[in-house]
Amino acid sequence: MSLPVERFFCDSCNYESSNTVIWGHFLYILENNGEDIYENINRTYGWCYECDRICPIEDLFSIDELVKEKKATNRAVQ
Repeated sequence: MSLPVERFFCDSCNYESSNTVIWGHFLYILENNGEDIYENINRTYGWCYECDRICPIEDLFSIDELVKEKKATNRAVQ
């Protein structure tokens, strides 16, 4: 199976890239009471002020989503 590749360009600075930079799994290893937890973080595009260009960035949860996830995880552990 092949996935469609989207390419984007900037006419002003000749920057170009594609959506393939956000494909795949991007795992963070978190520790919880001595146990490693592998958490996949989705990626999206965002503006990098240091690079002055569009870059792949982590698509993190909002605070409300994190609180909800924490409560659900705590219920599952109990």
